[in-house]
Amino acid sequence: MSYDNILALNPRIQAHATLRSTVAKKLDKKHWKRNSDKNCFMLSQPNIYCFEFVEKLSHNIFETIH
Repeated sequence: MSYDNILALNPRIQAHATLRSTVAKKLDKKHWKRNSDKNCFMLSQPNIYCFEFVEKLSHNIFETIH
């Protein structure tokens, strides 16, 4: 095995930083993020079950307070 083949296996180190826009970084973060967004996705697509759940949750909170 020649030295050229051995050097080809080693990864190259970047000499300069790469510029990325904020939008591209946020899209990547959204893609790799494990948890869903904290924004209520039901605002764009209303769902009866979501509102029922929130309503039940609010009643449970009021019952525990009083």
